Amino acid sequence: MKNLSKMAILILVCIMLLVACAPTATPTTTPPAANGNDATTEDTATPDPTPEPEVAEDGREIRGNVYLEGLPIVRERESFTIFADDAGTPEEKVMFQIWSEETGVDVNLELLPHPAVVERFNIMMNAGDYPDVVGGWLINAGRLMELGMRDQIALPLNDLIAEYGPNMQAVLDLPNVRETMTLPDGNIYSIPYLVGEPLVTFLPWINQVWLDNLGLDMPTTVDEFTDVLRAFRDGDPRGDGVSVIPFSADPQNLTIANMTGWWGLNVANQSPYPFHDIQGNEYVFTGAAPEFREMLTWFSGLWQEGLLDPEMFTQDRTLWDANGRSNLFGVSTAYGPGDFIDGYEYTLDTGEVIRRNDFVPLPVLRASEDVTPVWRRATERVGINADGHPVGATIFRSQMIITDNAANPPMITRFIDHIFELENSVQSTWGPIGTRIERGPEPGTFVGIPEETLSDDVLDRYSWSRIYVQALPRFVPPGFELIAPEGAMRTIDDVGVASALYEPYLTPIAPLLWLSADDISEFSQLHAEINVTYMVEFMANVTVGNLDITDDAVWERHIADLEALGQPRMTEIINTALRNR
Repeated sequence: MKNLSKMAILILVCIMLLVACAPTATPTTTPPAANGNDATTEDTATPDPTPEPEVAEDGREIRGNVYLEGLPIVRERESFTIFADDAGTPEEKVMFQIWSEETGVDVNLELLPHPAVVERFNIMMNAGDYPDVVGGWLINAGRLMELGMRDQIALPLNDLIAEYGPNMQAVLDLPNVRETMTLPDGNIYSIPYLVGEPLVTFLPWINQVWLDNLGLDMPTTVDEFTDVLRAFRDGDPRGDGVSVIPFSADPQNLTIANMTGWWGLNVANQSPYPFHDIQGNEYVFTGAAPEFREMLTWFSGLWQEGLLDPEMFTQDRTLWDANGRSNLFGVSTAYGPGDFIDGYEYTLDTGEVIRRNDFVPLPVLRASEDVTPVWRRATERVGINADGHPVGATIFRSQMIITDNAANPPMITRFIDHIFELENSVQSTWGPIGTRIERGPEPGTFVGIPEETLSDDVLDRYSWSRIYVQALPRFVPPGFELIAPEGAMRTIDDVGVASALYEPYLTPIAPLLWLSADDISEFSQLHAEINVTYMVEFMANVTVGNLDITDDAVWERHIADLEALGQPRMTEIINTALRNR
């Protein structure tokens, strides 16, 4: 699941500011009027009841042209169109060709990369000439509310999934999924997309080999950690006299603010609402909290001592990656150490050969004895993996809609549900059976084909990005793992180890809310000005010494700047959504 996980995490930045709720209405699953743009708030006609299914020639039940179960899906071949964001071509998406043969349904893929796909989508919507299905990263939560609740362009899927989508129904029945997918009017307008993730992501990873070389214990407090960084700077941990970088960070995911958890406060720097945390029954802005000030004061001290990467706020990922793979880092934040350092073969006492690296998760530290440390939770635990480590899941709420232009929504629902079959979701992730994977010895298991036995052409043609439109939903159960080929090297589950280590300290997951239509644009603007621009610049200026927040006047000016930018209003919008949840 690493490819899925990485994709999920890189995209979270795109969706994190557009989630909230509005007053709850009486649930309805009534199909929209034929002219969705002219729909009124009250039903003006009673829709025709769903006809009873008939028994087809092969003994299966059929309604219209759609079989209720089994393959093919339709009696007479049909087609529909999916418009989505993808840099590839429709011809290379081999899984859709395979599914076409199995189902009797042809899928016309219309693919464009960002940002062209967004521009084209807007033109389509303005003209009313949009396709049967829209998917990928085109629709955020706010736009989904408009397309579903207001414009009735996105069809309500409650009844369609219940009747034609048993695999999707099972996903909706997982903990917290149905609640997350349901809009304030009680309807579900998009296909659920659940992606397995660690419980914790983008944490500090520390070089265990350097600790061993210098005879140092793993730090447990902030003061001990600072001493370790000094030892990395001064103690020649590599043994070759090369100057090293004691502490660096992934430039695309600095997550510096998360270290405020060592002072007992969750700043929620990667939550849907950055610099906010739920305390009691409301969200509180944490970017002006005393604990945040203490953390930044300590972090600025690291800069003054030369313990931080001098390019921390200016480097791109290429430079960070190059420095990491040159073995210059003592500590770095990252999704996992494989992002910045190469693994190597290691033989256990049992004779088993594994792939590992020098870095292990830095434990959750304690700033002082009177502090109960915490760390930001990325996902809710949903199970354990084959290594016995806890796994979680991220729910994406707006990855695919069926529009009111669709001629046969039941057929489309059945086709999408076919993708949600485990065998098909696995193939869409790892490649086709017989080409990249094989069925395993037990039902529901699959074994990878050794890559060294495959040609470069096969590896390219059936690579992860080419076999499927990876921004579209499917379902691989969290914790599912492809069985490695016989004799293949096992890789250490770094992020699973981190999840197990951090789990006792993880904060409750922040609820996903739906902002009211009136508040969406205002919140987006405030979020961009305060969380994305001002707070990031403030942390950088404090760290490098341009601002001294030990000076009360500087700190008071920070609070005044936040108020002037509209931070209280931003927080109130979130809490209004929370109260109306």
